[in-house]
Amino acid sequence: PRFIHAGCKKYDGMEYGSAGIWSMRVSKLLGVLPEKDEHNHTISDNPNFDYSLQQLVLARKFRINYYERIRSPEAIKIALKHGPVILEFDFFDSIHSDVDGVLTLPDEENTKSDCAHSVMVYGYDKEANSFNFINSWGIEWGNRGHGKISLEYLSKYFVTAFVSSPSFYTSRLLKRKKVKIVNKNW
Repeated sequence: PRFIHAGCKKYDGMEYGSAGIWSMRVSKLLGVLPEKDEHNHTISDNPNFDYSLQQLVLARKFRINYYERIRSPEAIKIALKHGPVILEFDFFDSIHSDVDGVLTLPDEENTKSDCAHSVMVYGYDKEANSFNFINSWGIEWGNRGHGKISLEYLSKYFVTAFVSSPSFYTSRLLKRKKVKIVNKNW
């Protein structure tokens, strides 16, 4: 997530934060750097895009082909069958104190943020009726950087979401067979 966040900050022109659409644009343009290769990078509101050529080459191997907007929280369950989902939602100051990253519905004392927040959803928990996600705030937040958000929360504070399709190792595209046209009079 730090690579994507840094890429967003390089291109989006926003002073703080970013929008989910920029995550998708960066994933399509630059790719995604696997977390295990994110060594020596820290999380900040405005990270520098300070990656080595080797890391950039590796990230390009994990670019996406396309992305599509998801217009409802229920549709995220279906979209997850095709890959991870970038979810954007309104959030409150309680997100910083929610235990183990399990987002709770705000009460009257919680202050709503001026902007939305984006996370990457990678699974759905039927028993808890919630989505599992990874945040871009580092392993100090939530459950080592991971959290849960309920459908009930999203029914009130959903903004938008996007699903993508990976084009892993794009240089290994399938070769097309040439077809001989027999009848040219069609």
